[in-house]
Amino acid sequence: MQIKEADRIDPYENQRTEPGPVHAPVFPVDLQIDLTAEDAYLDGAPMEDVKRLSDAAPIFWHPENKPYEPGFWVLTRHEDIRYVSQNPGLFSSAVGAGALLSFETSGWDMTPEEHAIYMANMVQMDPPEHKDYRALIMPYLGGPAVKRIDPIIRQKVGELVGELKADEPFDLVSRFSAITPGVTLCHLLGVPPEDRETIVEWGDTLAGSGDPEYAEAAAGLHAKIYKYGWDLLNKKKEEPGNDLLSAAIKEYSKQEGGKLRPGSMEGLFTLMVVAGHRTTRNTTTEGLMLLYKHPEQLELLRSNPDLINNAVEEILRYSTVVPVFRRTALDDTELSGQKIAKGEKVVMWYSAANRDESVFEDPYKFDIQRPNAKSHLAFGIGEHMCAGNMLARLQIRTAILEFIQRFKTMEIVKEPEYLQTNQAVSIKRLIVKTGL
Repeated sequence: MQIKEADRIDPYENQRTEPGPVHAPVFPVDLQIDLTAEDAYLDGAPMEDVKRLSDAAPIFWHPENKPYEPGFWVLTRHEDIRYVSQNPGLFSSAVGAGALLSFETSGWDMTPEEHAIYMANMVQMDPPEHKDYRALIMPYLGGPAVKRIDPIIRQKVGELVGELKADEPFDLVSRFSAITPGVTLCHLLGVPPEDRETIVEWGDTLAGSGDPEYAEAAAGLHAKIYKYGWDLLNKKKEEPGNDLLSAAIKEYSKQEGGKLRPGSMEGLFTLMVVAGHRTTRNTTTEGLMLLYKHPEQLELLRSNPDLINNAVEEILRYSTVVPVFRRTALDDTELSGQKIAKGEKVVMWYSAANRDESVFEDPYKFDIQRPNAKSHLAFGIGEHMCAGNMLARLQIRTAILEFIQRFKTMEIVKEPEYLQTNQAVSIKRLIVKTGL
């Protein structure tokens, strides 16, 4: 796909780029943490900072040291984050770098083609366009689709658990947590089984572009992914299947009245490669660590497997592996007594919202019987609530229940290694040893 230079738009249009807030912060805080730093989650979620800042302010200003990025407001209250999420007409996902804190470098460093592809990602869209894209993918991620793929997931998880040997150290991520989400993703996209490992590896590399382990490999990888995606899409033109990419190429191929803009195929494929499996595998890994670190909760679940659905909701709330998403104010407004100027960035800190004491009693306690665990915002809410949340829940509960029923104990042999990124709490490796 080629984008004409004349069609290029200002990547920061409608976003303020001057440093600092227009209005003085009502709640000054001692920040002590940089949410933009690539090493923000190298030790896992910074829960001490979450509590300290949540106790101090419902909203606070966070500076930045990046060209064209002026800083942003951070929301810590469940109620405010719900409000922002459910009002896309006032808080946009399409301005600047969209839902991300900022562009990787500068938006002006992107070619017109790169920018068009970046913005043709449904995560970076507002309604009504976002609804068109969501309507395209939901038949492959919603309830009926989840029922169809359930047997595939159960079979794969059963195979994996059966292959793991007790009393022998292994990497929980690569040997268990990452495999089923990868298989599921490739099934949804219609990717041939022989390419599954490559697709998962590409997703890991792009997600870790700021991590020294992946940085070199990430350079230029977008082009390789785009080429693979288009080759696969062209095959599906000739032999369409019952998969998401076949449906997307059918819609994209409409010359008149088509709802997908230029760059949408690359944007959709890249989004699925990066986000289609990582959050599920991270939550599965975190969930197993939580359960084995809380033996009373583990035994409660073993003795009453019917608690698995609520246990998954509590794991999602407690782990919150996607800690932040951003919006941009389209007009002057106010939240929790703080004036926010048009064009300023507003970051929803889900980690804080999921520990809001006004919503969750004793929020720093892990409790799989928590009555309102499902009130968490780990999947977001409103227009941009995670489209694959039902599928993710199925994979997480299947993986966790099968694993804990097979292994009585799980010892952490080596502390988890976290991905160096400011977008997710993501475990690269976790060496464990299980006992029967």
